[in-house]
Amino acid sequence: MSDSVRDTVRGRKKKNKLRGWEKNGNVRYGPSTSYGINYTVAAGFTSYGLCWRTEGGHVSANGISHNKWVKLDDNAWIWGGLLQGNETGGVANHC
Repeated sequence: MSDSVRDTVRGRKKKNKLRGWEKNGNVRYGPSTSYGINYTVAAGFTSYGLCWRTEGGHVSANGISHNKWVKLDDNAWIWGGLLQGNETGGVANHC
């Protein structure tokens, strides 16, 4: 059994380590720019992501445009365009 399946069976979501691009970014209370800013992360930050969703707001910045938002392990949200890797920073679980 894979770790992801084992964690799901146990009722836990796997945490994925995230790394930000060399840009500062806003972490929000919800998955859209219409939510207030919870805090700002510095360029190159690291954090942990639990899952992602596309129901949030669409963002276009730094030559990237999509609507994928990642829920962090502190329950705040960050737009996937601020993360290294794919559009979700490598987080595979959908919320």
